[in-house]
Parts: sequence; C-alpha cells; structure tokens
Amino acid sequence: MNENVIIYGGAFNPPTLAHLEIGKYIVRKYPDKELIYLPTNDYYNKDLLASFDDRVKMLEILIKKLNGKVSISKYELEKQFGRV
Repeated sequence: MNENVIIYGGAFNPPTLAHLEIGKYIVRKYPDKELIYLPTNDYYNKDLLASFDDRVKMLEILIKKLNGKVSISKYELEKQFGRV
C-alpha cells in the first residue's frame, strides 16, 4: 500500500468547482502526497455520461489550476470494470 498517494474517484461529469476546491484542499492539507483523480469508466450507470476521454480532457484543464503533485489515472478505462 502506497501511503504517499491520495486517490479521488468519481464520474467527474463534468468536473465542477467543488471538485476543484476539494483538490485544492487536499493539496494544501497533504503537500507531501500525490493526488490522483480517478474518473470512472464509460460503463458507469449514470444518465448522460460524457465519454471517458472527454471527462479526462476536462480534468486536465481542472488540474492545471492546482499546485502540487496532481495527476489523472486511466486505470478504470484500462481495466474495463463494470462491463456487462
């Protein structure tokens, strides 16, 4: 288990000011840790879910506003969780 990482998961459909403020808080509160945004895959059961790629692009814009070690994981897309 890596204790130097904080994973923030969600649909981020779209990323909102609340997602940004939570990110700012985490970066401020835990400056030595890496924050990773983890968007859910396209199979998440949510009405009008934007494509994974579009949500990642929106998150890329959002994380430019954060100072610190912040990244976006594509883990759920790569693993295809939830495919029925």
